[in-house]
Amino acid sequence: MSIPEIKDLVEKYSNNKPVIALKSDVTEILLDFLPFLWERGVELLDQPPFFSDEKKTILALEDYLSFKPYCPQQVENYGNLQVKEAIQRGEVVIGVSWGGQAAAILNPNENPYFDQIGFMTYQYPCNTTWGFVVAANSANKDIAISYLKYISNQENDKLVGRVSGGPVRKTTYQDKNEIQFCHWYEVQYHMLINAKHVPKSVHFAKASSSLYTLLHRLFKQEITPNEMMELLKA
Repeated sequence: MSIPEIKDLVEKYSNNKPVIALKSDVTEILLDFLPFLWERGVELLDQPPFFSDEKKTILALEDYLSFKPYCPQQVENYGNLQVKEAIQRGEVVIGVSWGGQAAAILNPNENPYFDQIGFMTYQYPCNTTWGFVVAANSANKDIAISYLKYISNQENDKLVGRVSGGPVRKTTYQDKNEIQFCHWYEVQYHMLINAKHVPKSVHFAKASSSLYTLLHRLFKQEITPNEMMELLKA
């Protein structure tokens, strides 16, 4: 769904109560913001000022901020756990989460609304599924690779999907028996094949901490979008 379509849903269900739980904790806020950025046609760069178009980035920041009045109080501290709990308690109509905790959110022992929940994805989602890494200087590289192959084989991948919600194999997402158990698979698979990606560089991983911090300050209304852009240039 596009950002305007999601905004229409939020406004439809708004009745002076929280409607949507964003994942806007300082540890999550960049990934939460990216679909807004990409929908404005801006690319994320691997070094400051990080964005390919300043004016469009400001519009994307304003889009993101426009959802805050419809969020629970202290949503700036919401990570995966808080979003999960808000959905399970019925405190919000919409919760922004990732597939890796879909099964936990829909646990019938914790969620009385588990059979009333539907699924959707952003028009420009971020690729957030499991990844495996073996250190180049590992003393037991062959053993590590062998173990990763074992835990991600077809049968174990189905188990991972049922426990976490996010398998890694295409065959699991397309398995009709698994789809009956994990109803979100079709939407999540659509998300994964259409997902965009953050820059694949060590430099970005190190430099992006300032971006997380400034986005969080912006969300807490400590700075404006224009001020944030100027600080990224400094």
